[in-house]
Amino acid sequence: MRVIIISDTHISDSENVFPPVILKEIRKFDLCIHCGDFTIFPVIEAIKKETDFIGVCGNMDEPDIQKKLPNRQIITIDGLKVGITHGNGSNFNMLEYLQNEFRDVKLDICFFGHTHQALNKKIKNTIFFNPGSLTDKIFAQYNSYGILETNKGKIIKLEVIKVG
Repeated sequence: MRVIIISDTHISDSENVFPPVILKEIRKFDLCIHCGDFTIFPVIEAIKKETDFIGVCGNMDEPDIQKKLPNRQIITIDGLKVGITHGNGSNFNMLEYLQNEFRDVKLDICFFGHTHQALNKKIKNTIFFNPGSLTDKIFAQYNSYGILETNKGKIIKLEVIKVG
């Protein structure tokens, strides 16, 4: 299974929904997970045209997105238990927030956004993974997304990919 993980696209212009290089990249994956802050609904529609989609809403998303997408999801990918949320609050307390948010379930991976900072960190038995932001270079040193490759319940690859 090949999954692309994106977050914090913050796109507000429906004419330029995604950089063309990202749309081309999304087509190569079985699934796209978006960790929130699409900003506008056409971003979701653009992703759905290219591949299967799962997403959660973020704090900057328009009300239409917040009504249609949950704040968190728990899914299974190739036998792995995966939590997805946008995140909330300060960058300094994010991992504590995430551990509390998913305290009711044992996760293999927790995908999140909000901080715009890429992260791939294992704490106990859970990998906390933030793909960074595709568009922001104010709060992040580079634009990025993530990829997950699995085979028979094993993680083959989970890494941050820098854009540009």
